[in-house]
Amino acid sequence: MNPLAQAVSGASGGMGELLSMMKMVQGKDPNAVMSMLAQRNPQFRQFMQSCQGKTVEQVAREYGVDLSQLRQFMK
Repeated sequence: MNPLAQAVSGASGGMGELLSMMKMVQGKDPNAVMSMLAQRNPQFRQFMQSCQGKTVEQVAREYGVDLSQLRQFMK
C-alpha cells in the first residue's frame, strides 16, 4: 500500500494527521513548508533529495502513486 493510502486508511495516523497537514500548508509559502518539514524529518529530507531533478510523473511512478486517483481525491 502506498504512503498516501496508508495515511488515509489510518495505518499511520489516519485522516486527522492528513487534515492537520493540510491546515498547516494552507496560505503559506510551499517552499518554506517543505524546508521546515525537511529540517524536522530526516526521512522527508531524504525523500526530497531523491526527487530532485525528476518530474512529478517519475516520482509518482517510483512510489506507486496513481496520479489520476490522487487528482480525484484532491477535488
